[in-house]
Amino acid sequence: SIGIPSLFAKIGFADYQVSDGKQQRILDRLKKYVNEVKNGSNKNVVLAGATGAGKTHLACAVLRNLASLGVKSRYVSSADFAAQIRASWDIKTRTKFESEIITNYGNVPVLMIDDMGVNDMLKSDIWSHLFDIRYSQKLPTVITTNLDDKSLAHLLGDRAADRLLPNAIWASCVWSSYRQSVSKMERI
Repeated sequence: SIGIPSLFAKIGFADYQVSDGKQQRILDRLKKYVNEVKNGSNKNVVLAGATGAGKTHLACAVLRNLASLGVKSRYVSSADFAAQIRASWDIKTRTKFESEIITNYGNVPVLMIDDMGVNDMLKSDIWSHLFDIRYSQKLPTVITTNLDDKSLAHLLGDRAADRLLPNAIWASCVWSSYRQSVSKMERI
């Protein structure tokens, strides 16, 4: 299993509702990206923008398409990754050592980290270790975040940011929330 949440397990690029030219350009670039990775590209993707813009939908579509082409991929939310790391510090809750967790995610052929910057406050040396492995192995990473490039670089620290961002497609998903536009909230 690639670990995609059930909400996104059966939806893909075709299900993404495009409402403007910028969304279409990002969608088209991500479809092209899938083929580039299939052919050996190690380029990273950062989908950045406000809550509800569809970043996770698009990133999961990338993973699902890669999986259908036989490329091994793995989803993890940034908060879950951080929780796994924190659990490794306590003898009572440890199931793996910190270095094992980082190495396991570091060696996944394509890693998606969802919602980077949400409940994931880790020291930059942990991010540095993860992205150093991925950089040295030439493995692509797909990230979703609400942060801008400077805030993401600050969260990651200089070393990790320098390994991730110069070889990335930065997609600015700056449009209104899809969830809000299709809301079925009942008001009484």
